[in-house]
Amino acid sequence: FGRLGVFAGANWGMDVKHKAELAAFNVFLDFDGKGSQFGDLAVTTKGESAASQAVFAALDSMGGNRMTIVAVNKLDHPQAFTVGLGKHKSKSARGFLAQYTAPKNPGTLPVRLGKGEVSFTLPAYGVATIEVR
Repeated sequence: FGRLGVFAGANWGMDVKHKAELAAFNVFLDFDGKGSQFGDLAVTTKGESAASQAVFAALDSMGGNRMTIVAVNKLDHPQAFTVGLGKHKSKSARGFLAQYTAPKNPGTLPVRLGKGEVSFTLPAYGVATIEVR
């Protein structure tokens, strides 16, 4: 959202009945169900198609060689993603699939870490957070 000039987001009327909204917030604020959060230093992304996908990435200002990626599949069928990691040196990656039916219990998403990139497939209308270290 930083790339769009948005500084912060809030929802003042959300409660436990709004599971899809909770899941959307948790993609950034509690993506693993254990308190892990999206990074705080935005990384430029490119190559997305606004009609079919969105990708956001950030590093962690606390160090630790941690990058987080949020990917959104806007299509009604599964879509493969390959995200280049630039100069980020990575040894591991794990994926978490947001589940609007259980916002506090994200599903796991298989990810493949290759040389300088991470790949995964999102289900129809899927949203996931990938943590790369």
